[in-house]
Amino acid sequence: MFSEFNDLAFDAMHNKNYTSAIKFFSENMLRYPSPQMIINYTDANLMMLTDNNNTPGSCAPSGEDLQTALRYYHSALLTDNTVNLLSCDERKNLAAKITCLEAFQKTPAPAEFRCRILHPGP
Repeated sequence: MFSEFNDLAFDAMHNKNYTSAIKFFSENMLRYPSPQMIINYTDANLMMLTDNNNTPGSCAPSGEDLQTALRYYHSALLTDNTVNLLSCDERKNLAAKITCLEAFQKTPAPAEFRCRILHPGP
């Protein structure tokens, strides 16, 4: 499930160039609509929104941003229920992201965003 955009997307993420990563992941999603591509795209969006260097003064996504991210994450989970492409660890990480975002939504503002978006590889 890789395309020519995958390496570019992950390089952009590594360099904290989240706007480019979002572009490349969205191209991947159009070509390879898999649960992992949906997760990668959503992760890049959340990383961009929570990166203080990228968006000075903004360290927490808005309620609308959270709703959008949750819709994408839930979509990835529902898709995986049909196609079963995520590993057990990937599903656990996805469930943890959903749980954390839902809990953060219920936290009174102002609150520091502490959800772990990126998880280390195996």
